[in-house]
Amino acid sequence: MKDILDEAEKLGVKRDEACHNFVFLAGFNSYGGLKVFYPSLIKWIGTSGPNLHNQLVKEIRTAVKEAGGITISAIEKMPLVKSVVYETLRMDPPVAFQCAKARKNIIVSNHDQER
Repeated sequence: MKDILDEAEKLGVKRDEACHNFVFLAGFNSYGGLKVFYPSLIKWIGTSGPNLHNQLVKEIRTAVKEAGGITISAIEKMPLVKSVVYETLRMDPPVAFQCAKARKNIIVSNHDQER
């Protein structure tokens, strides 16, 4: 965070203003992302059955207990949780239509390709 604020000062933005902008950006993106993503995550976990539920509970409780709380190091020790999140993002991406769907007769080209 210090590097970001230092860079902002070099660019002429006051340190406190840059900090406020950064906090707003983080909060705004978190809210938007979770509002869309969280229901999908709950849906996929909820429909996966008690076997996955029990595995998740065991992994989370063990990692949190070993780390002494909910910390970044605890989250790093949760490969199943990460896998569930990544699979949910794969199956229900928050921006589902960001990329066009390929069609049989699509022509791929770039700006300097001659026709």
